[in-house]
Amino acid sequence: VCQVAKIAKGSFYRHYAEKEELFFAAARAVAARAAQRFADEVGSDPVQPDEALVLLSEALEKHLPLLLDLVALSAQRRPGHGRVLREVFTELHRTVRTRLAPMTPSGTAEELLERALMNGIRRVVVSPILEAELFPGEAGF
Repeated sequence: VCQVAKIAKGSFYRHYAEKEELFFAAARAVAARAAQRFADEVGSDPVQPDEALVLLSEALEKHLPLLLDLVALSAQRRPGHGRVLREVFTELHRTVRTRLAPMTPSGTAEELLERALMNGIRRVVVSPILEAELFPGEAGF
């Protein structure tokens, strides 16, 4: 990291006490970027859940590797990772919830976040052949 940033290790540790703090800062930054991209794409008019899912999936796609690392490290009970994961997804949830059309059922923002993450995982991990077998009846999820 220091070599790419062209800074000395001492300078790095003045800003971040540990490497995990840099990871946390990166996770917060990509969540903020994804939330902003989603909000920009939605614009000022409320959006229906189906359209929100497409836009959210696109907004998260570029940042999926880092977000999945955060999820995995949280699942391993690494110190601080669960807290940052909650912060990140709270911000994303808040952004999605505030852009949904009025009268959208409660819990829709959570479901959209889950589905957008699954969409990203499917694009990266699951081949089209396995898609139908693993997720029958969910074509075009």
